Amino acid sequence: MKKFASILIIVAALFVFDVFVKKEVTLINEEDKSSQIMSALDAVNDEFGLFGYSVSHAESNIYIVMDEAKSEKQLKEYLSEQIAKEDLEQYSYDITKRPLEEVKAESNLVKIEIILNEYIEEKNYTDIQSVISFVQPEPTIKIDLTKTSERSIEEFEAELKKLLASDDFDYIPKNLNYKFQIEKKQIMCENLLL
Repeated sequence: MKKFASILIIVAALFVFDVFVKKEVTLINEEDKSSQIMSALDAVNDEFGLFGYSVSHAESNIYIVMDEAKSEKQLKEYLSEQIAKEDLEQYSYDITKRPLEEVKAESNLVKIEIILNEYIEEKNYTDIQSVISFVQPEPTIKIDLTKTSERSIEEFEAELKKLLASDDFDYIPKNLNYKFQIEKKQIMCENLLL
């Protein structure tokens, strides 16, 4: 009986070890596949106008954002030449195509948003509720001031335009077309105090 129990324990231990090793090998294989796909995309980033990409094991998806002027079909053909068919078949594509000019404008607006947030923090302006940027329907920097702010919208806009026109931010194109949308709004804290 002791011999049978010992054999049973050894078999169970081997089974657990086998399951653990197979799970680790599977995870390593998934990471290798992901790395291969990412490396292949890195190599043709400019050629296919890729703005961003990632690979998700959990969702079995390859996410790609690319220039709408570039060929999605050619990109898929390139990947099928670089990655083993059985590895690539496990993934679906989620490809978003965007105009190059829109992506550039969005990137520059985000840079402006960061500059403005840093400036507001440095100046300790407590009457500014939020600063956000968006491209649709037109490139805009939206700033919400508290309703009780003594700051004039026109003066504040002039202050920010002067800041952005300075030579400190030469990495932002001076010909970038965008508008400011500055509004005074009542915020939650003000509601509680009233």
